[in-house]
Amino acid sequence: MIVSYSQIIGSEILAINEQKTVGKVSDVVIQKNDLKIKGFLLHSPFFFVPPKAIAFGDILEIDNRAVVTQKDENILPLKELVSIEKSIKSKLCGVKQRVVTKSGTAVGVVYDYTIESSTGLIYSLYVKKFLTEKIIPRSIILELKENIYTIEDDYELIKNSATMPETA
Repeated sequence: MIVSYSQIIGSEILAINEQKTVGKVSDVVIQKNDLKIKGFLLHSPFFFVPPKAIAFGDILEIDNRAVVTQKDENILPLKELVSIEKSIKSKLCGVKQRVVTKSGTAVGVVYDYTIESSTGLIYSLYVKKFLTEKIIPRSIILELKENIYTIEDDYELIKNSATMPETA
């Protein structure tokens, strides 16, 4: 199932064993080397409560209403999930990453993206620049480095051909 970042944010995290809601998703953390979801940050109603997260490997299911895990013990203090904490410090979470072509042309800023829920792979980026919006497919993303997605130079051609209906 393909779900969007905007649908996941604010979703409840449900624990099957305890049959209860154990938190709400406040952000999504991205793994830069393979453009996969590394984990989710949890919303804390109180500023003095240390931040918590859940690793993607502990997720059983994701849909547009909830994120499901086996048990509430999978929710850990952020300081115990070192790789997720490092990604957050590198700003590899949420949206607002810049998108540029390989030759350096600015394409826009990510305002949403879609995820394949069973694998956690980013499926496409939704990018906005002034009054124009583009959907960037995963197939043309070259890398995510220092909060910047780099894509192929001929992204317009690829984007247009990817959205055209197939003919027999």
